[in-house]
Amino acid sequence: MRRFSIALVLTVVACGSGSASTSDDSLGQVGQDGQRVINGVNSTADQDAVVQLYYFDRTSSSGGFGGCTATMLSPRIALTARHCVANTDGYSACDSDGNVLAGGRILSDHEANTMYVMLGVKPQFHGKADGQGKQLYVPESRIMCNSDIAVIELANPLPNAQIAKIRLDSPPVKGETITAIGWGITESGRGPSQRQQRTGIRVLDVGPSASKRSGIGAKEFQVGESICSGDSGGPAIADSTGAVIGVVSRGGNGTTSTEPAAACVGAGTYNTYTQVAPHKDLIMQAFASTGEEPWLEGGPDPRKAKADATCGVGDECRSGLCHEGVCVDACTEGGVCADGYTCNGDVGVCVVNVVSESSATDVAVKGCSTTGSARAPASPFALVAAGAIVLAGMRRRRVGCPATRY
Repeated sequence: MRRFSIALVLTVVACGSGSASTSDDSLGQVGQDGQRVINGVNSTADQDAVVQLYYFDRTSSSGGFGGCTATMLSPRIALTARHCVANTDGYSACDSDGNVLAGGRILSDHEANTMYVMLGVKPQFHGKADGQGKQLYVPESRIMCNSDIAVIELANPLPNAQIAKIRLDSPPVKGETITAIGWGITESGRGPSQRQQRTGIRVLDVGPSASKRSGIGAKEFQVGESICSGDSGGPAIADSTGAVIGVVSRGGNGTTSTEPAAACVGAGTYNTYTQVAPHKDLIMQAFASTGEEPWLEGGPDPRKAKADATCGVGDECRSGLCHEGVCVDACTEGGVCADGYTCNGDVGVCVVNVVSESSATDVAVKGCSTTGSARAPASPFALVAAGAIVLAGMRRRRVGCPATRY
């Protein structure tokens, strides 16, 4: 997190709001400054799910103002780092079991309504917030190692916000590549005029591991040079699927210098992300509260219409298919559809079973009336009586007769 009332802490690549403390610079650290993408390029509007996150508490005696990065998972849910929503005792260094070696303890969480998000690709340090926090969801652990993740439920939905996919059922894979997106100081030592991104960042190690600069726990993974002061809480987005697989926690190269970006550059720089999948239950608590659905990796956009909803074009439907004004699913291999649906082979979509009028009549009376050979016409009185008997039989046997789906 970037704090704007004090000088930047130079050897940190994360964020927080507590007072700074010293630690062994050879260890990866979590402190109070956020990380920003190093040697990146301008982030574009199609990455607007990544938002600015600010903590601003007018009642705080220490100024109570700092910034991080977050990712919108729904119009009301933002994902970030735990130390972005808390007061901490300073930097953090961890071992491969997720134990704290130095600092990294949660002193207190901020009030949710002191957290604000801002949309767009341009920094808005003093702009009007687009959303305000209502509820925080954080791990039970009071340390940041292995648990540096938090979810913010906003008071009101942001209807114009983009949302990101998320990987909730599997860990990152060593060797896969990610994109880092965020704000903060660049390799020049200055903040960017536009949100930054860097693609093709390779996952070097997945915990638990005794990593290059600091141990990473079972719920963490590590990359090399990529981020710096201003990106804390920002996403690691899988290049292969576009899904969020982690949030920025800590890192650095151990350099102490008067140059703000010196700790963030070079081959000896290692940065740690918290995996999101191990914290699935925490994330789903927020979705249960808002009644929304996550956009799962490989799944459809949950804001779009389900099958059987009315539509004008396919893009309005989760399946991407609109047939005769209704959202439909594609037939699976072999022309198989869900119960109650039939594959329309001409267009390859599943449509609701339709029973013809003649078939419906047959179904309604089959087994409910008696048929036989031709007979002489009955008297009017006999016809009325017979009709009453048939109707009574149909009522008695209606439960056993198949119904027509409309």
